[in-house]
Amino acid sequence: MPGDKKHELYINREKFNEDILQLQETIENKLIGKTLDEVMSYAKSTEGSLNLFNLELLKNIRSSGDVLRTNNQEISWLLNNQEALEMFMTSGDILNNNWKKAVEIFAKIIKQDSEAKEGLKLRLAVATGLTFAYPVNSQTIWSNIIDGIERCHQFVEWAEEKLFLTPDAL
Repeated sequence: MPGDKKHELYINREKFNEDILQLQETIENKLIGKTLDEVMSYAKSTEGSLNLFNLELLKNIRSSGDVLRTNNQEISWLLNNQEALEMFMTSGDILNNNWKKAVEIFAKIIKQDSEAKEGLKLRLAVATGLTFAYPVNSQTIWSNIIDGIERCHQFVEWAEEKLFLTPDAL
């Protein structure tokens, strides 16, 4: 029923906003009354960087009017993995601020390939999520939209076939 979907969206939005508020409170409680050196130390720690990157990502998603289901297994993995989250949040902006779509694409990739949680595959999953969060048109047939997830799998396949230059080959 349409009313049920609206209610579910409301519940999800409320939970999402609560998650953001709770994260803000956690950070504030850790930093209240601290010196600049202590704040910097917190930001560099695993806990601090995870909390700060999480907060920035969730606020970016909320600023677009979106919500994110943080209980999704792959999304939860991203939000709790310092390396992946830092890579995700420091690799550039997203056209039209579509962070939710970027996270969803990333989550689909690591769901399809659990090995995409490290190394080159992780980097390709992050790059694909960030790049294809906004539709990318084919250069040969402009009306065709490139499937980012399929493209990521192609890049992985080419890398495994050693069709990319590696640092050793340079």
